[in-house]
Amino acid sequence: QQPVGMKPNPREFTKWNHGEGLFHYAPDLTAASSDFANGVYSSKDAQAEKEGLRLAARTGEAVFRVFTPFVIAPKVNDILKEDDDTDASVIAIESVGPVQAAISPDNGLSWTEAGAAESGKRTIDLTRWAKGTYGYLVRLRAAGEAGAMIHSLAIDTWVQVAPVSLPRLKKG
Repeated sequence: QQPVGMKPNPREFTKWNHGEGLFHYAPDLTAASSDFANGVYSSKDAQAEKEGLRLAARTGEAVFRVFTPFVIAPKVNDILKEDDDTDASVIAIESVGPVQAAISPDNGLSWTEAGAAESGKRTIDLTRWAKGTYGYLVRLRAAGEAGAMIHSLAIDTWVQVAPVSLPRLKKG
């Protein structure tokens, strides 16, 4: 039925409906922009240059914080299998040289290796660790002996919200 897409149950709007949203974060990592300086949570031996973000070999890293007031929600594939959920939060990286990604759901107290992006374009799906949370830190490190250059970075995070949880304004 039109409109195409998810429908609430019941069909009329109520406070028990839900909404979905996509947070798309794609900073310009070149020296021509202040996106890296304004958006990075922390960094070490990382420098915005003309072509992108340069991470020094063995020590270069950049940490980004993903935070939302809404719960991070995955695409549920097989309802009976929790381990096949996808797309809750996905990092897309274009780099020269390998980049290792790690995730921390506890504000940097512990880190879990989430995957590596070799030279070229690669996506890393963080659903396994991000779903059901309200945020995390992601750390990008140079994994090669020569360091790495990140030309582009994008983080797409899907969230859900129930209108009943939002503040209300009343007449008066």
